[in-house]
Amino acid sequence: MSMDELRSEPDEIRPCRAGAKPLGSTVAMEVAPVVSLQKAQKVYARGAAKVVGLDGLDFTVHPGEFVSVMGPSGCGKSTLLNVLGTLDRLDGGEYFFEGQPIAALDDAALSALRSKRIGFVFQQFHLLQRYSALENVELPMVYARIAKTERRVRAESAMALVGLTDRMHHLPTELSGGQQQRVAIARSLVNDPALLLADEPTGALDSQTSVDILRLFKELNARGVTIFMVTHDAEVAKNARRLIRMKDAHIVSDERLERAA
Repeated sequence: MSMDELRSEPDEIRPCRAGAKPLGSTVAMEVAPVVSLQKAQKVYARGAAKVVGLDGLDFTVHPGEFVSVMGPSGCGKSTLLNVLGTLDRLDGGEYFFEGQPIAALDDAALSALRSKRIGFVFQQFHLLQRYSALENVELPMVYARIAKTERRVRAESAMALVGLTDRMHHLPTELSGGQQQRVAIARSLVNDPALLLADEPTGALDSQTSVDILRLFKELNARGVTIFMVTHDAEVAKNARRLIRMKDAHIVSDERLERAA
């Protein structure tokens, strides 16, 4: 199967806007927050019972922030990440992404939004084993129907940004865990997202590799990338500039952090 045969997203997805900033450049502050939740409510059915995932959350993330979210299992942090990534819809309240009400979008429009404006990094790398690192990084642009020449230029730029220029043509099985996570991060950046969502991004890595990945996140944030990271590890959370703590589907604290350069 060729890379072009992997195109499967709806026709509503279009290439990134003309004049988008170069990958890794500094972002100018925008008028609208990247995300804003107002009295956000999410409830799941568990048989006859109902489980509250989010209970009246209010918070805002502005361009250029690096936010970490902590809390015990079941507190709602994964639900929050899914809502911000438009993978789940709210049952009550409002969610605005760059000033746009998410409730007004149908499924095709949400898919297009995820493709163009949101990047995802998970604990597991989710790389396709039969493709090289560079080809894996190109995949979001294949789905967005971006021309092959531009895909290659942008993918190479992203690989350079995460420090893997010399490993671009290696298969995932030929890369270390930390290198595979760097590929996943490069893949999340190629469509110039307004928001990078990271779900336990160091959970599958050893201590030193985790330090390296968190250093990369801080470097990306210094370049203007807005990052929202869920973690159970207090030491990982301290790498952000803002820490939100959750308990029982509520935000119980929201503080600014001072971190070492």
